[in-house]
Amino acid sequence: MWIRYVIFFVFLLSVGIRLEGGVYYIDYEKGNDYNPGTKERPFKHHPWDIEAEGVAKSVKGIHTYYFKKGVIYRGRLIAKDSGKSGKPIKLTVDPEWGEGKAMIYGSERITGGWKRCTEEDTEIPEFCRDKVWYIDLDGSYIPQAVWEIRGDKVIRVNIARNPNWEITNPDDPHSGWWEWTGVSLEIKMDVESTEGFEIGDRIEVPGYSYRSKIIDKGKNWIKVLVIKPPEIFSKKFPFKEGVSITNGRVTTKIRKVYSHQADIISVAEDSLHLTQRGIDLKGATVWSELWCGGDAVCTPIWSYNPETHEIRAQFHRSPREFAPRKFYRYFLENHPAFLDSPNEFYYERKGKHPGRLYIRLKDDYNPNNSIIEVAKYHSFLEIYRKKHIVIDGLEIRFFNNLDPETLWKTQMSSHHCAGIILKGENQDIKIQNCFFEDLPNGISGFPFDYGDLIDNIEISHNEFRNIEGSGIWFCLSGSYHQPIPGIDYKTHRWFHCVKSKKLHGLKARLKHVWVKHNLLYNCGFRNMNFWRRGAGIHIDSGELVEVAYNKLDRMYRQGINVFVGSPFDHPYRVKGIEYPLMRVLIHHNQVTNSLLDTQDYGGIEAWMGGPVYIYNNISGNAVGYKHSHYRKWSGRKKDWYRTSCYGPGIYLDGQYKGYVFNNIVWGKNNNVNDQIYNSVGINEAMGFMHVIFNNTIYNCGAGLHKGMYQHNRCYYLNNLFLNIGNIFIIQTVKKVPEIEYTTLGYASNIFQGSPTYFGQLGDKIFKTIEEWKEFLEKEKVIASETGIITSEPQVEDAKNHNFKPRKDSLVIDRAKKVFVPWALYKVVGEWGFYKYSKDPRIILGENLNWNKEYKRREMFQNISRHNLIGHNIDESNYKYGILENWVEGALKLNGIDEYCELNPSDSVDLDMDTNNFLIEAVIKGKRGCLVCKVADGRGYSVYIGRNGKIAMKLLSDGEKYVRESKQAINDNKYHHVVLQVDRSKERPVDIFIDGKVSNGRERGRISKRKSLSNESVFLVGKGKEGYFAGEIDFLRVSRGTLADAETTIEELYNWEFNGPFLRDFYGRKPAGKARDIGAIEWTE
Repeated sequence: MWIRYVIFFVFLLSVGIRLEGGVYYIDYEKGNDYNPGTKERPFKHHPWDIEAEGVAKSVKGIHTYYFKKGVIYRGRLIAKDSGKSGKPIKLTVDPEWGEGKAMIYGSERITGGWKRCTEEDTEIPEFCRDKVWYIDLDGSYIPQAVWEIRGDKVIRVNIARNPNWEITNPDDPHSGWWEWTGVSLEIKMDVESTEGFEIGDRIEVPGYSYRSKIIDKGKNWIKVLVIKPPEIFSKKFPFKEGVSITNGRVTTKIRKVYSHQADIISVAEDSLHLTQRGIDLKGATVWSELWCGGDAVCTPIWSYNPETHEIRAQFHRSPREFAPRKFYRYFLENHPAFLDSPNEFYYERKGKHPGRLYIRLKDDYNPNNSIIEVAKYHSFLEIYRKKHIVIDGLEIRFFNNLDPETLWKTQMSSHHCAGIILKGENQDIKIQNCFFEDLPNGISGFPFDYGDLIDNIEISHNEFRNIEGSGIWFCLSGSYHQPIPGIDYKTHRWFHCVKSKKLHGLKARLKHVWVKHNLLYNCGFRNMNFWRRGAGIHIDSGELVEVAYNKLDRMYRQGINVFVGSPFDHPYRVKGIEYPLMRVLIHHNQVTNSLLDTQDYGGIEAWMGGPVYIYNNISGNAVGYKHSHYRKWSGRKKDWYRTSCYGPGIYLDGQYKGYVFNNIVWGKNNNVNDQIYNSVGINEAMGFMHVIFNNTIYNCGAGLHKGMYQHNRCYYLNNLFLNIGNIFIIQTVKKVPEIEYTTLGYASNIFQGSPTYFGQLGDKIFKTIEEWKEFLEKEKVIASETGIITSEPQVEDAKNHNFKPRKDSLVIDRAKKVFVPWALYKVVGEWGFYKYSKDPRIILGENLNWNKEYKRREMFQNISRHNLIGHNIDESNYKYGILENWVEGALKLNGIDEYCELNPSDSVDLDMDTNNFLIEAVIKGKRGCLVCKVADGRGYSVYIGRNGKIAMKLLSDGEKYVRESKQAINDNKYHHVVLQVDRSKERPVDIFIDGKVSNGRERGRISKRKSLSNESVFLVGKGKEGYFAGEIDFLRVSRGTLADAETTIEELYNWEFNGPFLRDFYGRKPAGKARDIGAIEWTE
């Protein structure tokens, strides 16, 4: 009998188990890889584990793998298989096998063997040497984190550091750090000649007072120490190509300044604290704030000079902004001399005892009486180019981050260190019901090969706690750096130390992503991702994204950060891709205490394309403290919303077509002259086609802010501003001509508080709301009413964040109706028919078709807007429709001689060939042609016939096809209509009226390959079927079907006529004759 088992065993080893639908059990403590993997005889390792052997290693195919509950699994997995659609591979738990959690640890456990330091351990400070213990590890890894488990408590042990700081101010975690008293730069320059220049010479640039001296030189280059420059590589910085420099004896010209991040060395001084002699800090680590006193990053120390109180280090940033400056805060770590207080450790990588771990526990506890977890592995699971995998119900903890020397090379911890890494083209991956704690990053994903499609990623019902970087991070931009072994970073330029791959050059796509029902706490506190990464939830270049029902607290960067698509031609983002369909929903999230280590970002933030729908969220206490600005400007600059803090609750950062509604933004302090306060409720940097309405903003310095440039087709409606400290609305677009006043609208807001100013537009400041309104009327804005200012309380208990309106509040029934269309595929025409006071003949276009025209955001305002031009149209043609009443936004046409047209160059985009398309409208019509683009026997038109039914006609080279609706719509009522053309079908037209199919009679036929293309202009209200008689409230043209837009008529109609923008924060319909102003409806 045993011979059969041996033969079977050898067979399994040779060919592997390839059966589908199997179930395998894994018990790391009592399992054996030579077992069959049953519940009774489980494996020790998962088959994907790099340490797996025997039968376990041979298992392949689609299976479910159960990790035993109550058992700690230690190891690293690399996915080897894909599942199938509907048959995923599962890594999960059997609820009836074991007790507690199925734990995945990336650490080595030490339960004894510690020895107390003696006189021989001279690197440890003598005064505390007897309190420090050590153990010798095998040296195969460099631990960057250690945890003590004492009873039921998990205590993170700090890397030995100086100063021994603790968080004493929750809004300023760096308050215990030291400050730089000055920072100089070492800069290399090619020059025409070095003849006559000597090391030590003072260098001058005529007309500038910068102090600098030569510290090294070659045949045609010099290295200069620029001593504490006030400006770094700005327009005022004197060292530039072509500039003459002199030492007083001879003069030469600069040919090139080496300004790459690999060429700049910072020489940072702290005359108060960097005074300790007798120690060599070379190889230790410095953490320093970089950007306006935030975005702390670590890097190895290259040298230390106690005489000058300076360290030299390279901070891996472009020199213009991302290098330390005076007043930036810092601390030092990773040196045995810093083991001077409890709860610290030091790992000796080199020296007398390589591989030795020194530790001093909290309360000077004996480590032999405790459990010590030492971080070892960098990730639990790496999935590369796989599909259909589910990870469910696992607890993932105690994984290692990069050491600072390796980080200096790679720049991005997220590419290498995370609980789960999705690398390259991964599709249909679900990660749910898992617990991530004490990790360098939670989940990270990025492309790796040209054309990668990352799609159908779902991350839901997970919990993330104490994550050094990002909790959830997907990014298509930046570069992937793999260190080259054996190259010393101190003697080589950075890019000689790594193999690099520019991810943004791969033309990768991130299509469908769902991030829902997750809990994140304390993320980004030790971020080892350069370039200001490290948000709690970070989605880069997503197309169809939903981030919803997540709860985030204590985020050191943004809580939620979503980039929508990417410009077509940006050097550092995904290039050369058109995005015909983008739809991003960020809703029902709660983000509190964010931006603890950065500024000029938002608690909730969106970038780039659209439409983006940000609604029903809470963003509370977005801080954005800028310590260096506080030290520089305190007492000198007053009454400015961003003197020492800039942390908007919600931020549209270079984003286009954003709808922001029903959100609650609250701050803790609105006094902009204090050290720490909440600067802005909702912020825009650039961007246009924003509708910001029915939000409640409380206790911020400014209510709304917009900066940079581009300000057009933006509307601010129904917002409730409570206890605003400095200014209600400040829109300081840099280039005043780019404020297109005539396209802006302000209406039905309630302003409560006594700020210094009411508002600012461009360089004009308005003390009162009356001055503001007068200016808006003069500039002929679309809506100038703005709202009402009051000093009376409007909600029940704002201080305790109860924003329910009071019974006598001014907000009740005062909100105006706003319309928010659902995203469609490749929208080439969209019009809301708002009365344009400057010229009523013009109907502003509002479509966004993110194609190759959208090269870089600086030029987006110059892209054609597809404005319609009216004929025989004046102010009397505009009426209030059913969709909106903040403006007269419906166009009434007489059916005799009134119509609109698109200019010929824009009409090309609405010219249809053999492609699918649809036309959506909200109309009250009697008869005549709604839209027409017909010439020379080709084209399409939509009209209401004599029988009152709406119809679509397609024409091509003698062929004609007509489909009319089943029901008539000439009943003097508004109707929502969609006429859809699917050229793949024999009967290509479908008609939907008020959300339901209404396909009536057909006539004729048209071949699938027959083109509709023609050279006519696009007409609205005129065609061969006559002039249109009726009212048009909304009109949109898409070069795709509902299916192309990944939606249905039911979803579209329900959103547009029963969607969340028609309800309040809690989903309640208006209780009175209209909605209440603000996010919350008043109820009894």
